[in-house]
Amino acid sequence: MEELKKINSEQNSIFVSNVNKILKDRSISHETLANSVGVSRSYITLLLNETRVISPKMMTKIASELQLPINLLLQKIVLNLFVKVII
Repeated sequence: MEELKKINSEQNSIFVSNVNKILKDRSISHETLANSVGVSRSYITLLLNETRVISPKMMTKIASELQLPINLLLQKIVLNLFVKVII
C-alpha cells in the first residue's frame, strides 16, 4: 500500500465521498468498518461525516479493508462500476 504523508481538505472530501459510496454499494455499515479497522463506530462516523480529518494512517487502513488501492480512493471518479467489478 502506498504511504501518504499529508492530507489536504480536498483529498479528505474525495476520500470520504468515495468510501461512503463503496460502503453503500457493498451494504457495509459504519460499525462493520469500524470493527475491521479497530476504532469505534462513533469515530468512523465522525470521519465519514467530515467532522474530523482522516489521518493518512487511517486512510491506509480503510483502503486495505475495502481491498482497494488508496490512490483510487483519492481520485474524483465514479467508482460504482469499478467497485462492482472487483467485488
